[in-house]
Amino acid sequence: MKSAKILPIIYTSASAALVYQAKQTTSKLDAAFLLATSALTLFNLGPTDNKRLISAKRANANNPPAVSGIAKQRRQFAKTCRSTVRIKIVGQLIGLAMMICNNGNIKLRGGAMIMGANMAFFLCGGGGAVHNIRGDHEPLPSGLTRFILMIDIILTLSALFAARAPLESSRRAVYMGIHIAGVSWAHWKALVCC
Repeated sequence: MKSAKILPIIYTSASAALVYQAKQTTSKLDAAFLLATSALTLFNLGPTDNKRLISAKRANANNPPAVSGIAKQRRQFAKTCRSTVRIKIVGQLIGLAMMICNNGNIKLRGGAMIMGANMAFFLCGGGGAVHNIRGDHEPLPSGLTRFILMIDIILTLSALFAARAPLESSRRAVYMGIHIAGVSWAHWKALVCC
């Protein structure tokens, strides 16, 4: 569980770095992009990923290797949960590092990487393999999984299209606006629901 203790510190530090960068930027749109991602990181990704990492580790410990039957199925769900949570966290941390360590359109690609890591989580079966904090298998409803995946696809593509659009263009502003609105909505939804 040691990595679950470090994860909140990493996400909080990344969020603070994004706020600092938002204060340094001259573009209001870039500042909004950084602040929205900072809020998402601090209030949604950090707590959610920390809980998921703890539950994946507990699920793995609660379900020892088995050769057949329900025990084998539970073990497979636990392994899938652990793997998809790791993929998601690593992808998000790479995206945050891209945003913190670079300028311009690379920041937008970092934002796309963060949302792409969420997509990878669901595309690799993470929604159906989710476990609760005790390590018991509680999959997300398939309709909710599809809805979240659809939102993640839209946000990933909007950040990628914004990165490819010319600076100061209206296309870039529209794509960034879509991403900012979606990330802000996800952040707000996490605060209301949890």
